[in-house]
Amino acid sequence: MPAINTTPVNLAAIVIIFFVSFLIGRFFNRDLGIRGYFLILVGTTLIAFEWLIWRYGVSLYRGLSLSDRIEVVRLSPWLKIKSFEVAWVFEFTFFTTVMIFMILVVFFAVLCFSYYYLKFEPKLVQFFSYLSLFVAFMLTLVAAGNFVVFFLGWEGVGLSSFLLINFWTTRIQTNKSALKALLINRIGDFFLIIGVVLVYKLTRSFEFQTVFASVEYLANFCVPELKTPYVDVIGLVFLLAAMSKSAQAGLHTWLPDAMEGPTPVSAMIHAATMVTAGLYLLLRCSALLILSPLTMQLIFIVGALTVLLASFISAWQYDIKKIIAFSTCSQLGYMMAIIGSSYFSLGFFHLLTHAFFKALLFLAAGGVIHTMQGEQDLRKLSGSFNNYKPRETSFSFLQVAFLVGTFSIVGLAFYSGFYSKELILFGLKTPLGTTANIFASLILNFSIFLTSYYSFRLFYLIFFSQARSTTSFYEKHCNFHLDRLAIISLAVLMFFSIVAGLMLKSLTISSYIFANTLYPATFSIASLEFVNLQSKMVPLILVLIGLICALKQDKIAVLQQKYARLSYFFQSKYFYDNLLNKIALLNLHCAKKIYLSVDKGILEWFGPYGLFVLLRPISLSVDLTLFDRRIEASYLGFTMGIILFLIMILMDFEKVWATVCLLVFSI
Repeated sequence: MPAINTTPVNLAAIVIIFFVSFLIGRFFNRDLGIRGYFLILVGTTLIAFEWLIWRYGVSLYRGLSLSDRIEVVRLSPWLKIKSFEVAWVFEFTFFTTVMIFMILVVFFAVLCFSYYYLKFEPKLVQFFSYLSLFVAFMLTLVAAGNFVVFFLGWEGVGLSSFLLINFWTTRIQTNKSALKALLINRIGDFFLIIGVVLVYKLTRSFEFQTVFASVEYLANFCVPELKTPYVDVIGLVFLLAAMSKSAQAGLHTWLPDAMEGPTPVSAMIHAATMVTAGLYLLLRCSALLILSPLTMQLIFIVGALTVLLASFISAWQYDIKKIIAFSTCSQLGYMMAIIGSSYFSLGFFHLLTHAFFKALLFLAAGGVIHTMQGEQDLRKLSGSFNNYKPRETSFSFLQVAFLVGTFSIVGLAFYSGFYSKELILFGLKTPLGTTANIFASLILNFSIFLTSYYSFRLFYLIFFSQARSTTSFYEKHCNFHLDRLAIISLAVLMFFSIVAGLMLKSLTISSYIFANTLYPATFSIASLEFVNLQSKMVPLILVLIGLICALKQDKIAVLQQKYARLSYFFQSKYFYDNLLNKIALLNLHCAKKIYLSVDKGILEWFGPYGLFVLLRPISLSVDLTLFDRRIEASYLGFTMGIILFLIMILMDFEKVWATVCLLVFSI
């Protein structure tokens, strides 16, 4: 692919300037103030946008195709030991550039909304600096040119997520949630390290271009002990890493708990960017994964299970943010399932569209929570806005923003979610028509009904349900007002939630932008456009059924009371958190017993403590007989010990070396 001869600084600086912005916020926060640092971050984001636009302008001016370009930027060596060398390498393709654009758009919207949402927060500059650090690490992950730089960004987003979730450090629940997110993400870090080491063992390189150029030869190597192809092992560990970071079934518990942080954090990290890092790993390494049919089948199964389990949980929740959080798990399952079907470009397409409308939903929910003084329980909020409707235009704007996000997530026609979800549903039916594909297609179609139900239920209970007695407090104290920055952030996300699907659809279907960076899909994506009318009507019918069920909340409540145990089972998230707590407690008890019996027992008695008990009487007798506790005699013994030590070095008596050293130090 031809490379553009641009200045490397103009490309790598998109990543570097956010690190610089973080350092400015940490060291000059008192001098700049909140407004000054906010303007710096806005200017940094606009500069990054300018560089991206300039890069596209150069490409189009030179008549280059958007898909036929790649720029590898080598800044400097990082580590060099003989023939082993690791460098700071960034790789810019259309694939990475679109991801950078999505991250910057969401960051700009979250930044503006945070200024409104946390305007009275005393540590707002610190919050902005953490956001800048997160974006810097996320851009490092996206634009990495080798596995080492990729792992740096991978670890960095986990650290930044911990700092942002735990921003309100005085709240115990945020401390627990941040630690839980950090610990579960460490599982993914561990498996990613194993995968990177295996890749280096086979190719002797960390560079993406070198590794992907040799993928045809990797399928011939097997693990000697297991007689299993290396590509299966690498694919499995990469899948486990992606499951941890992208909150798939089994390792998903950290994502809903992470909603304890500020709502803009939820929009930035757990809806648009960090949770997509695991999927981005699978997309980036798709040339390796496609060689392992076993891994692809496992990815497919994990995605389908995540969609089903998360959708059921979300339909029974009452916390606004947790409903949207489990919805995120469900949408990530869509992407995982279609990636397992080898439609990598469709997974990437839905990743982009999902980022915009999910960030919009979180920020709109943040506006509701901010208005209701931090209340998030739907049972307490039901009817609040219906009984007390502010006359301000900003209230209607918030309703419209929430409605646009809802229409997009359910896949209503002409919204961004419609284009990507429709192609995913049709794509799961086409590969060979196997039983697994048919079963997954049924699961995803049923999840459309559940998604429509809990999305419209959320919107209906907040804005149009009947008022309850618990809403009298909010009727008197609700003072709703969206400032200009909040309106701008919601407007930006509304725009992309509507037009992003239509803009990216032609690039995904009609061109080959992913063929240069991803392994080509097994089947033609363009053929998915030509399906019968009955298949296209099924999702629409399921959406309408979900809408009708959402409007019949009184009857649904009666059914929930009738089947209280089943409702409690789903509300308790299948008791999976309780199971994990019991397993963790069992591990702690086992670790305590091992510590007391091995560490404090065997190792100490056959180690330092036992040696101390054995030599202490000998040391005391020698000390009392030779030196008699006098200072000059002790100095004499110290000098003798040094002389003896030097003699042993010169004469090289290896056999008695350990004995003499022990005697000298014990004396």
